[in-house]
Amino acid sequence: MKNANPSCSTFNREFLDPKKKKEIESWLKDSRIVDSLDGSNEIKYFVTFPTLEELEYHEWLLKYPKPSWVKAKIRTRNLNNVKISCKMGHFLKRQAYIDLESPINVMSKQHYNEIMNGGLESRQKPYNPSKNSNFAGRVKGLKVFVGNFTYECNFMILEDTTSIIDHHLGEVVFGKLFARNTGLVYDQEEGTVTCKKDDEKITFKMPHKMEASDRMDLKDIYTDSIHPLSLGETMTKEIESWLRDSRIVDSLDGSNEIEYFDTIPTMEELEYHEWLLKYPKPSWVKAKIRTGNLNNVKITYKMGHFLKRQAYIDLESPINVMSKQHYNEIMNKGLESRQKPSNPSKNSNFVGRVKGLKVFIGNFTYECNFMILEDTTSIIDRHLGEVFFGKPFARNTGLVYDQDEGTVTFEKDDEKTTFKMPHKMEASNHIDFKDINTDSIPPFVLGSNDDPVKTYYSDSLTLAPKYREDESISKEIRHLMKLERESKRYKGEVT
Repeated sequence: MKNANPSCSTFNREFLDPKKKKEIESWLKDSRIVDSLDGSNEIKYFVTFPTLEELEYHEWLLKYPKPSWVKAKIRTRNLNNVKISCKMGHFLKRQAYIDLESPINVMSKQHYNEIMNGGLESRQKPYNPSKNSNFAGRVKGLKVFVGNFTYECNFMILEDTTSIIDHHLGEVVFGKLFARNTGLVYDQEEGTVTCKKDDEKITFKMPHKMEASDRMDLKDIYTDSIHPLSLGETMTKEIESWLRDSRIVDSLDGSNEIEYFDTIPTMEELEYHEWLLKYPKPSWVKAKIRTGNLNNVKITYKMGHFLKRQAYIDLESPINVMSKQHYNEIMNKGLESRQKPSNPSKNSNFVGRVKGLKVFIGNFTYECNFMILEDTTSIIDRHLGEVFFGKPFARNTGLVYDQDEGTVTFEKDDEKTTFKMPHKMEASNHIDFKDINTDSIPPFVLGSNDDPVKTYYSDSLTLAPKYREDESISKEIRHLMKLERESKRYKGEVT
């Protein structure tokens, strides 16, 4: 009986196809010179056709475009996926996947051309020059940086890598060649990948194997967007030092406040914001909230007399964040920098945590907790601001975000305030936003009952002087507001 599912075709049946045999024979005879490579050995290596071992493991490697029903070997939502963080050129790969059975390292032509100054051209099918082959060639000695280690790796370059890895997981896959080259050790039970060299080592822990994940049911949790956590000796030492750190911070009163202030970043926070403790931030690290991203979510709010026309929200972040500089601008008693416990001659990026800062949105007042950092640029691009809200803010405010409509709504009793993202306004329907930067356009306020004369922080003694209102003016405004309320109540009784 014939197998009705074409995806189950065996390797041998694949190569009984006369066209496929003709393609292989053509490749074997092909001796074209590639201008972008110098030296006969390099050219010979570049045009080396995929071997039978490679084609047995990656049976759809030569098929271009890939049939829609063919599934990748490395797929989304697979907790057994192995990944590390690495750097190639100026490209940081926060999660690069490894297939420990694959006989090759693979990279897409597009990604190769982004990294290298001189890109590769598409390669025609020898038996059908009107079409491109999926096999673009091989390259030697690409440098891959993992922690403090540098490795030279060979890659097969493909037009399309989606028969090997699901597209949004990346366009680079390391195989057993990489594992041999780096001396990689994978512990499946512990969920760790370790690379060693001399007396140094760097270890990556898979997200679902972190202690913070023990209490979670990961069946319904999407871990593909969570990077592996680097557990190198430097990071481990930093975390252990924080756990031992019990210094008292003079700028806060009350034991509970001091204890809360000194609470170091948790594993959940470090998994999501992996560069949070790094100060200064490496120049090649990109912020999570970046300029020019239409998916950025933003609102307008007020703290004291400090109006933020656009403050950004990351609905997945486990913390609200504020820079020390911004906190010290607002508050009367500022915070000092905090030394690294492991190296007192340097400052840590983590300054502390603060509770109960009042945030005003429309007519609503919310008390929010923040983590205070020296530098927030690993989280948000600097010119987008130094304050950033996460999912604790969303939970606290009951925020409702409608991605299709591009709206963020806050509601309490019969009042509500809605912000609309600029590119979702009707007036923007005719605009192509590919080349337009909306970062300078604040969200539009729809249906707000905001009172323009509302007093903010009028009785607060913790704010810096320029953020406090004059008390005499505050009394007069409160009196006017009282008269307005009484007038509304009187009208209601009359009707």
